[in-house]
Amino acid sequence: MKQQTRLKGIRDLYETYGDTFETNSFGSTIINTIDPANIQTFLSLEFSRYVLEPIRFPVASPIMGHSIFTTDGHLWEKARSEIKPVFARGEISNMASLEWHLDKMIKRLPLDGSLFDIAPFVDNLYLADSLDYLFAQSIIFPKTDLSSLNVRFLKCFRASTAGAGRRHFFGRLRYVIPDLPFRQACKELHEFADMHINAALGYLHQDSDSSAELKTGRSAFLLDLARQTQDKRYLRNQLLAVFMAGHDSIAVLVEDAIYELARHPEVWSRARAEALALAGKPLTFESVRSQQYLYQIIKEVLRLHPLSPTSSRIAVEPTILPRGGKGNRPLLVPAGATVMVHRQPLHVNKERYGEDADEFRPQRWQKLKQGWHYMPFSGGPRTCPAQAMAMAEAAAVLTRLLQEVEKIKGEGEWKEGWGLVVRNVAGVWVRLTPSQEY
Repeated sequence: MKQQTRLKGIRDLYETYGDTFETNSFGSTIINTIDPANIQTFLSLEFSRYVLEPIRFPVASPIMGHSIFTTDGHLWEKARSEIKPVFARGEISNMASLEWHLDKMIKRLPLDGSLFDIAPFVDNLYLADSLDYLFAQSIIFPKTDLSSLNVRFLKCFRASTAGAGRRHFFGRLRYVIPDLPFRQACKELHEFADMHINAALGYLHQDSDSSAELKTGRSAFLLDLARQTQDKRYLRNQLLAVFMAGHDSIAVLVEDAIYELARHPEVWSRARAEALALAGKPLTFESVRSQQYLYQIIKEVLRLHPLSPTSSRIAVEPTILPRGGKGNRPLLVPAGATVMVHRQPLHVNKERYGEDADEFRPQRWQKLKQGWHYMPFSGGPRTCPAQAMAMAEAAAVLTRLLQEVEKIKGEGEWKEGWGLVVRNVAGVWVRLTPSQEY
């Protein structure tokens, strides 16, 4: 059973007031909508008339300053042009580094049927992979054991993103709410990032012709970006922003997928048969993408468990949304008003997904096509550049689990926790039976 509090409250508002309604927060107008035509308008068709920096920067700037996540205009365009290649298909195709860390994780899993929380294993997997892929840790600190420092970094990252979520929730009241633990967590994040940045710049100074690749052949984001600029604050801001996208979101996606699969044995069995066809082969973008049913599972997980609960923009000039009221007339958006879409009620709309919209049923994606009814990675020019990578890496981890584990059984409830992403703070408690044929 999925325990819901705030998510359910938001959904109840839409069921009461319809697909588009207006609220007021401390004198500011907020237009809430799950109407696909309105969503397409403010995220894509009228993109230039809306901004998000006034929303995100006050919330997340203590973590990542002026970054791809918190800025508009030239700063955002510059950051996106430099960061987008990190998630290029060529990089995604090379999963050797992830596979190496994944094999280590699999060996640590208790496969004796005992009850345990698999979420920390997944978190540590993506922490290790991200520190190699993004922070270049294996290159710049090849002989240094940073395991305890890495664990502390992840703890501070969790605390900082939870604090950012609280700042977003309280809006203008954020400035009167005590946030010393949040500030301390951000300070430690910066120290960790700065340590890697200084080491990376020193590494490049000593070996400027290095290809900056791990032993697995996968390039490292920090070294690539440091070749373009030596601005340490800029490097830190982009590094922490990309870490949020490249680590936290993918880890939560995998954990939510395991939660659902552990409660649907028929789905597990069918997906496992598909994964066993790849047994003995290296994990690549092409191999994991060939598993059509597994990708349907991932799409369904993202539908029921959207990682980011909302997308918001502020109108910089008066503009029009096509469907206000009961959906039969245009709606004026005054300058300064916020337009917000809530993904969870959007993704369980029964008019789009049927009466079983609340049920986990991956096969619905055999016929469904993605549109503005479904936007787990947002939409328009600011669509998440890590979308393909997130789905491919999640599929890779699930593929190996499906191959190694014959049966999985889940216990416990899903309990929402809000930060920059929504995650299950109750843990993902499972019992695993090992494979007999792999």
